[in-house]
Amino acid sequence: MTESEFNSRVTRLCQVLGCSKDLATDYVQAMGDSPVVEHGKVIVRDPQGHIIARVSASILEG
Repeated sequence: MTESEFNSRVTRLCQVLGCSKDLATDYVQAMGDSPVVEHGKVIVRDPQGHIIARVSASILEG
């Protein structure tokens, strides 16, 4: 993922979740280059593999 794509995902997450840029950045880093999508949601996992969030797959568009 390019820096531009990374920043776009962070911005979209902030808008969709209404969260801080820091939290959105953490989520995008956790998603990595190949996000897992199940039932229209991106699964965000912590380093131990626990699901910490499910967010709309629409954040991947654009």
